Amino acid sequence: MENLTLKIGFINVLPYTWLKLNHSSTSGQYSVIGGIETQLWQLASEYYNFSIEWIIEPNSHFGAQYENGSWSGLIAAIMNNEIDLAVGGLMPTTKRLEVVDFLFPYDHDQYTFANQPLPETGSHMDLLIRPFHYKVFICILFTVILFWLFNWIEKKLQQQQYSETNNHHNLLWINFCLLVRQPYHWMSSTGSAIRIALIIWAFSSIILVNFYLYTLCSMLALPLIDKIDTINKFIDACNTGYLIPMAISNTSVEEFFLNSQVDTVRNLWSSHLMLLPNYSLPFTLLLSSSNRPYYALIAARKNLLFLQSVKGKDKIYLPPYTEKSSLFPSLLATPVQKGFHYKRPFERFVSRLITTGIMTHWEMLDSIKLRFYLKRGKGGKFQAFFDNTSMSQQDDEENVDDNNEHRIDDINFIDFTIQHLQNNPNALNTVFFFVSPSNENLIDSYLQNFEP
Repeated sequence: MENLTLKIGFINVLPYTWLKLNHSSTSGQYSVIGGIETQLWQLASEYYNFSIEWIIEPNSHFGAQYENGSWSGLIAAIMNNEIDLAVGGLMPTTKRLEVVDFLFPYDHDQYTFANQPLPETGSHMDLLIRPFHYKVFICILFTVILFWLFNWIEKKLQQQQYSETNNHHNLLWINFCLLVRQPYHWMSSTGSAIRIALIIWAFSSIILVNFYLYTLCSMLALPLIDKIDTINKFIDACNTGYLIPMAISNTSVEEFFLNSQVDTVRNLWSSHLMLLPNYSLPFTLLLSSSNRPYYALIAARKNLLFLQSVKGKDKIYLPPYTEKSSLFPSLLATPVQKGFHYKRPFERFVSRLITTGIMTHWEMLDSIKLRFYLKRGKGGKFQAFFDNTSMSQQDDEENVDDNNEHRIDDINFIDFTIQHLQNNPNALNTVFFFVSPSNENLIDSYLQNFEP
């Protein structure tokens, strides 16, 4: 492949692609800053010794089929032989596989939703009755009625047998004293039947009081927040107008909603879903501090996790990784032309690279790089990193610094190559050192050394 030049179309979508326009080059070439898929192909070009011509998709369309059968975006560019392959976290779908081929999947994901952290809902007026289920209170009321009947019968019998004495004990008052853990000083003068009933009630009241107090204290210490953590809750919140769902047009999400046979999903698509051309506006709305309305974005979990890792969990809420929080699973692969000549060697390269863990390492480094940009006071332009049209300009502005100011290019990020993995058997250990969640706190301390 020495004289081979591959034309690769791309859309800047973190954490998969991150390129900037190299203004120093007369040919207008793009430089790879980060991204899992872009670094993968840069590494492949070094390994197979071929060159790459990066071609941006100006409309930020991944590829969707129109009603007349034609295609848009990167898929159309591959079909028209304008590019050889495309990158940007594309998902193989049934319609796409009819017109293009896909290489071996390099990642798997699920499509879910992210929304602004919602305020605590509900009233505290019922806090005192919330520790018990309503059935427990019904049982307590039924027990009180039984004791009242037992007390009335016992009183009548006592009046008939000992009409000359007035030594009656009020069972309801004794039970109340035991319930609030107060002594009853005339217990010794009660009858055996009353004592048996009071012993049973004493043990029951200990269990009831302890459970009630522990539950009430836990509710006061950890207030309950009704989170939207499943797809069903998400759809209900959208139908009631509490959340406004957003999605990116010309993506597999649009195809999923169009082909769905579930009535609630189709109703969400036809009545509530807001389709937007790129990630810039959705991220701006998600990160806005305004109260109502609340916005939610439907996208791949890794895209949303990358956003959350950069901006913080207090800014972006993601549901837990469960089957109930997933719209549909997905595989991520690189689309190529039908009959692509180098499909087999590239598939072997991708499959072997997956086993090294280097892609997760790249994703972690991209998170560090983006945090570095934001820590330098450019946080207001955060959405530009996810906007295909302005991302290259944003990167160029970030590198125009004073001589005494740190630049992103000056940071000595560890760069792994094929040679590292072949020659150094301990390289994989270093990769997983960066991957480990326990090293999340190293990121902030690492960035503090490069404050401007």
